[in-house]
Amino acid sequence: MPPSQLYHVVLYKLLPTCTPEQVATFATMCEAMVGVIPGLISLDIGYGIEATKHMAQGYDLGIVAVLQSVEYLNVYQEHPAHKSVLEALTPLRTPGTAANFDFYPGLIRK
Repeated sequence: MPPSQLYHVVLYKLLPTCTPEQVATFATMCEAMVGVIPGLISLDIGYGIEATKHMAQGYDLGIVAVLQSVEYLNVYQEHPAHKSVLEALTPLRTPGTAANFDFYPGLIRK
């Protein structure tokens, strides 16, 4: 079986006082973690779309971090760069929700 990748998916509800500039600063901080945190392959951040807003349960900001494997999740979560990003986001949001998915390329299609 090929090696898996871990998809760390986080959803947040932004506070009404949160500005687009604050989100842009946060996004820049998130993107800067790639290449700094061992095992972090990529990180994308984006807003929810209007077409599925009725299913989003109020979550309006999503983050998908791709890690080399599940073994890197603790490294990612405990890294000072990640903790700094969380601290910067805290005043902009309500508590979020997260899920982790272990993906094996082509597993379902075989």
